[in-house]
Amino acid sequence: MLIVLVLLVLMLPYTGIVLLYFLQEEYEWLVNGNYSLIPFMLYTVFLVAFFSAFFIRQRKPITEGTKLDVAAYSPNLRYVTFAIFVILLIVMVPFQGLWVLGGEVTKEHVRQMGPFHAFFTKYLSPSLLAYVCLWHRFHPNKESRNAVIFSIVSVLLIGAATGGKASAIQIVLPGVIALYWDRMNFWAFLRLVLISFCLVVVAGLMFDSFLEGDLFDAVLYILYRAFILTAELPYAVPLQLIDDEMQFSYLPTLMEIFGKSNIKLFVGMDEVYQYGFSMAVSAAQYPDMVSAVSSGEWNMTPNIFVEGLLFFGLYGFIVFGLIAGYFVAVVLDYIKKSVAKRRYDLGAMTITYFVFVLLSWLNSAGIVQLVHPLMLISMGVTYFILQPGMSKRGFVYVKKAA
Repeated sequence: MLIVLVLLVLMLPYTGIVLLYFLQEEYEWLVNGNYSLIPFMLYTVFLVAFFSAFFIRQRKPITEGTKLDVAAYSPNLRYVTFAIFVILLIVMVPFQGLWVLGGEVTKEHVRQMGPFHAFFTKYLSPSLLAYVCLWHRFHPNKESRNAVIFSIVSVLLIGAATGGKASAIQIVLPGVIALYWDRMNFWAFLRLVLISFCLVVVAGLMFDSFLEGDLFDAVLYILYRAFILTAELPYAVPLQLIDDEMQFSYLPTLMEIFGKSNIKLFVGMDEVYQYGFSMAVSAAQYPDMVSAVSSGEWNMTPNIFVEGLLFFGLYGFIVFGLIAGYFVAVVLDYIKKSVAKRRYDLGAMTITYFVFVLLSWLNSAGIVQLVHPLMLISMGVTYFILQPGMSKRGFVYVKKAA
C-alpha cells in the first residue's frame, strides 16, 4: 500500500503533463508547441531512475531481529485514547475548532496555534491513532476495537476542525495504513480512494465559498487541482531551463530549515519568498505574484522532479531521482522492520513520517522538510508521550526472541 501511495503522488503530475499536451489550445499560455513532449520524456526518465533505485534497495532482505514479547506486556490503550481525547478538547475549545466546524469562524483561527498546530495535527494525533490501529491489526480484541473506533472518530474531528479540504483525510491516513497493514488489495484501495475523494469534495463545498455549493464545480475544481495545477511547474520549468529563461537560486531555499517566521525577523517581507523552495519557484514563475507568495496567500506546488531539475540541472536531475528513490525505500523498510519486531510505537511514528513528511516532500519538494527541526522535536516529544502506552508498567520493555 505504501508504494502505491508513492506511485499515486508521482503519477498525478505525470498524468497532468499528458493532459496538458492534449489541451494545448486551452493552455497555450503554458504549453510551448515546439517542446511539448520534452517535459513528458524528462519526467519519464526521472521516474525510471526513482523506481530503479527504489526496487534495487527493496531487494535487500529485512532482518527482524529481536521482538517484543507480546505475552509479557500489554498496551495501555486507555492512556492512548485519553491522550487523543485531550488533544481533541484543546483543538475544539481553546483554539475554536468547534466554531470552525460550525462555520462561524475561518480555519485560520485554528492555524494560529502556530507550532502546536503542526505538532497536534501532523505528528502526535496521527501517531497515536496509528499505534492503536497497529495493535488492533495484529492483536485484535474488544478493547482494541473500541479504541480504534473512538480514535478514528476523534482524529477525524481534529483534522476537519483545521478547515483544510484534505486535512481530515490525511490525518487518519496513518491509521488506515496501520489497520490494513499487509492485507490491502486493489479493490479495497480503490474504495478508499473513492471515499477520500468524496470527502475532499464535501469539505470543498463546506469551506470554499467560491464554489457556492455547486457539486459539479467542486468535482471539476478538485480534479483540476489534482492534475493540471500539479503538472504546471513540472511542465514549465524544464522548458524554461532549455530556453535559459529560468532565473533561480537553489541554495537560499535551504534556509527554510530555520522557519519562515524566524526568517522574517532578519529580512523584509518582500524577500521572504527567496528562503523557501515552493515560494521561490512560484515567485520565479510568476514575478508579479511575489507579494502574495511572501505573505502566504498563494503559491504553487512543485514536486521532487522540479527540485531535481533546479538542484542538479538538466543533465544531473537523474541523480536526484536515484537518491530520492533509495531514500523512500529505506524509510519503507524501516517501517516494515519496526512492525515485524512489534515495535508498534516506532512503526506508528515512521508511518506518520511517511505520510506527513515523505509524501509531502514528493508532492511539494523542499528537501529541508525531511529534517526540519520542528518535525524532529515534534517526533521526539511524540515518542516520549507514546511510551506509557506501550506497557501498563510504563517504560518497561521485555525483549525476547519470538
